[in-house]
Amino acid sequence: MVNVLIIGAGEIGTAIGEVMSAAGMTVGYRDIDATKNLGPDKDIDFLHVCFGFTEKYSFLQTVGQCTSMYKPKIVVIDSTIPVGITRKLHDWTVEKWTDYRPGFAHSPVRGRHYDLVKQIKMYKKYVGAIDEKVGREVAAHFWRAGIPSTFVGKPEITELGKLLDTTYYGTVLAMHQEYERLCKAAGVSITEAHSIWNDDANDQFRKIEGCDHLVKPTLTPGFIGEHCVMPNLELLKEINVASAIGGTAGDISLIDFIKSSNKRWKEGK
Repeated sequence: MVNVLIIGAGEIGTAIGEVMSAAGMTVGYRDIDATKNLGPDKDIDFLHVCFGFTEKYSFLQTVGQCTSMYKPKIVVIDSTIPVGITRKLHDWTVEKWTDYRPGFAHSPVRGRHYDLVKQIKMYKKYVGAIDEKVGREVAAHFWRAGIPSTFVGKPEITELGKLLDTTYYGTVLAMHQEYERLCKAAGVSITEAHSIWNDDANDQFRKIEGCDHLVKPTLTPGFIGEHCVMPNLELLKEINVASAIGGTAGDISLIDFIKSSNKRWKEGK
């Protein structure tokens, strides 16, 4: 029997727990809300971190305390986090203990939140880990629960991959906000000047072998909510791109574009 402990019994934690419980695993929950503390917390094989990231120190401290308290074999961080957090946790345990070496992996949740139990089993769970053996064991763990999964390499890949995934969506949404402004300034509708053109081009691309990658999304302009895209931009800002390529430290212009466009949209501009 596989023993799973979910840290954070919110939307993501309960969905992952439900999927794993349905697969025959023993699942327990621990949450800041004590009324949600259910199930066993002994002999834990996989400890899943499913609470939201708000601040680096508090996140590291909470995960560290839970790791110390429950002594799982492997810690799987399902939360969306800044790049480098998984490695920091791994290095912390190496420094803290000599007789206990839990594995650490990152595997962010993907999918729409309106039916997360179903969505989790649809989208592939990418796994990043410092130790390849740990990463492949986590991927196998997800497969046993009916969740398609694959080990992709070091955790920085999955940490950044999730942030780029939501930022790509945010970029396209912000572009459509800007298209709407341009159309209004020209006295035409976005449907007339963009949507029908893009839809027709997409239809043709789908008919031509090898051109599927040229299909572009047609979205309805609107305000970008605060659920995933916008908060994740703040996590992405922790990467200093200019410094990394040898330039001068500065802001990431793409992030500024999305935030500025969305702020103007909210203000009706």
